Amino acid sequence: MWLGTYTSLKKLSNTTRLNIKPTMLDLKSSPERSINREHRSSEKTPLLSRQPSVTFKTGKPAKKENKGSLFKVLCKIYGPSFLRAWFCKFMYDLMQFTSPILLSALISYTTNKNAGGKNTEPEWYGYTLAGAFFIVSFLQSTFFHQNFHIGMSTGMRARSAMIAAVYKKSLTMNNEARKTSTVGEIVNLMGVDCQRLQDMSGYLWMLWSAPFQIVLATLLLWQQLGPSVLAGLAVMILLIPLNGAISVKQRNMQTALMRYKDARLKLMNEVLSGIKVWTR
Repeated sequence: MWLGTYTSLKKLSNTTRLNIKPTMLDLKSSPERSINREHRSSEKTPLLSRQPSVTFKTGKPAKKENKGSLFKVLCKIYGPSFLRAWFCKFMYDLMQFTSPILLSALISYTTNKNAGGKNTEPEWYGYTLAGAFFIVSFLQSTFFHQNFHIGMSTGMRARSAMIAAVYKKSLTMNNEARKTSTVGEIVNLMGVDCQRLQDMSGYLWMLWSAPFQIVLATLLLWQQLGPSVLAGLAVMILLIPLNGAISVKQRNMQTALMRYKDARLKLMNEVLSGIKVWTR
């Protein structure tokens, strides 16, 4: 999913850029091209002056200006919203591992009894643990749903902004750009790539939350099992190359599928255009 989203973001970035070409005439004033005060126009000035008022550019072409980055713009606009969502996810991860600790404390409370069968711990300690279970579960559910709500809402706003940017760019394209970008490609950008950006925004926290959960789970299991936990960690690490190969294969298949969709939409557009011409 991440490789496909990166491809879509790269395509959208190339589409929404404004390519400003240098003009043929250099109209900027310079000491060599400025008109002296003594050569100003007057009644006796001939209509055809020997000195040209406009000169063509010579020499090496000017360097292209640095183009903006779509990723930086998205981070600047929607970054604070994602940070709020990720803070909720961070709190959810902490409370997710708090429940096993509370459960271990509750088991210790029920098993610590003296010879007479009475509990050695005070009674209020058990009620505190029971109340802590309720509070942790309540906060855990609240933070988790807030994370998804903020993430999905931000993804919808980003998708709407990208569709508007692609549509605006398609209306201002020149004839040269229209030859390189077909109607099918533009429709796929607005319908597929922008939608993929929205779908990814709700699960972007996996980039940092998954390693964080693995580290916390390994530490807790190390306290209970000791070095035996390294066997499961080794299997998890060995599966990473396999998952990477499957992701690359899926990305290639998705790219080929997008090319077929572009060709299909282009063919349908040509057929419909031919029908309109024939009916006229």
